[in-house]
Amino acid sequence: MKNILLLGSGVSVAPLCDYLNQRGYHLTVASRNKTTAEEIVNQHRHRSFFSIDINLSNPENKALDELIKESAIVVSFLPGFCQPLVTKYCLKHSVSLIITSHIGYLFKTQQEFQELDQKAKEKGIVIVTEAGTDPGYGSMIGKKLIDDVHAKGGEVIDLWYHVGVLPCNPNINPFGYKCFWAPKKSLFASVKIKDGSGDWIKDSQIPLITGDKVYLATRIVEVPNIGTFESRPNSDSGAYLYPQVYGIDNVKNFYHGTLRYPGWGATFQGLIDLGFSDTQLRPNLLQKTYKEIVLELCGNNNGDLKELVAKRLGIAVSDDIIMRYEWLGLFDDKPIIPPKDSLSYCDVISDLLVQRLGVHHKGDQNLDQIIMYYDLLVQYPERKERIISITNPSAKQGDYSMCSQMTSKTAAMIARRLLEGSLDILGLKYPTIPEIYQPVLQEYAEEGISSQETVLPA
Repeated sequence: MKNILLLGSGVSVAPLCDYLNQRGYHLTVASRNKTTAEEIVNQHRHRSFFSIDINLSNPENKALDELIKESAIVVSFLPGFCQPLVTKYCLKHSVSLIITSHIGYLFKTQQEFQELDQKAKEKGIVIVTEAGTDPGYGSMIGKKLIDDVHAKGGEVIDLWYHVGVLPCNPNINPFGYKCFWAPKKSLFASVKIKDGSGDWIKDSQIPLITGDKVYLATRIVEVPNIGTFESRPNSDSGAYLYPQVYGIDNVKNFYHGTLRYPGWGATFQGLIDLGFSDTQLRPNLLQKTYKEIVLELCGNNNGDLKELVAKRLGIAVSDDIIMRYEWLGLFDDKPIIPPKDSLSYCDVISDLLVQRLGVHHKGDQNLDQIIMYYDLLVQYPERKERIISITNPSAKQGDYSMCSQMTSKTAAMIARRLLEGSLDILGLKYPTIPEIYQPVLQEYAEEGISSQETVLPA
């Protein structure tokens, strides 16, 4: 029996196990967290699990090496910085690999892409990267739109893409949010936007913006028949690379943004301005309360904390931002929750946000929805058109979050086709090639998930 090795045991792994287990495949889940891995595999008939230490301070990992050697295919849900090590062993043992994280963890330049592509072809394997919800399913929708335009002799001038995983109920809490995927990444990944450059294309130029100012670029977006949202530049969307992936090198405007309910951007920009994006290790924080930390960041030892924060941010004490911080617990004279990973201002605020906003688990009453909104301006020889594409699936009561389902199942659909032999490809691939996106989009459509497209005169 062909064995599939799943690396990681986060919230997105279980639906993939369901999908593949139903089709009779043997699953091995390997994770740093033995408890969560055991919980996942014990729900399935064909299973085994291993606890492994992915310690990148050591360039070798014998346990991971052996697990990959014994596998027919590897699907990695590990953090992006772990993917080069996984890729190294897959190449060593000629085992195909599916990765759900962004391309930037595997290569930085087109030359590096070509080198990895050639190595995979020489080993007779395929490495499919960005095979999740977004990038992944969302990228497939966009590429199909573009391919259809090209087939009709058109050219894409502008591409605006906004995507978000949001609670169906915007009043779930003052932030209008719950963690439906990798909690800390979904909250504070935005501050890691590469310094000195924006992550989109505006009037054929790349705007300059640093991570600590990314929320200042927030814009209001009206998604037809759904609602009004905020969109900010997606910090790792790599718009400077994606025009090549989509095959629209001459695009004038290219934007990939993350949707949130209104108020999110200003609230998070305030946290950044206070200093909470700082990742420097500070062991002394363990002895402090949230109130003491905020006072420290404001440069005061005492005083009315709300007034100090409002003055620092240049807003009124009555502003909704202050209310959100109060609800969060930033003004409480209580010891901090010790972060799980490290001890920095960023870790303190991230862990507090995760605790207060909550993480979605199967069976939760609060359901999530995914919004994928494409707005394309297209030039044909005799006319211009505006193409609107909206995809808006939501979870059902008692099920996994929609985000975890689509992240898992997109990777699972590709893995199944590779194992069955219906997907015959080699090298380093995005899921934006027709051989991948056509059958995957079709399978989702059969499940009732598809985009609704509208063509308007421009």
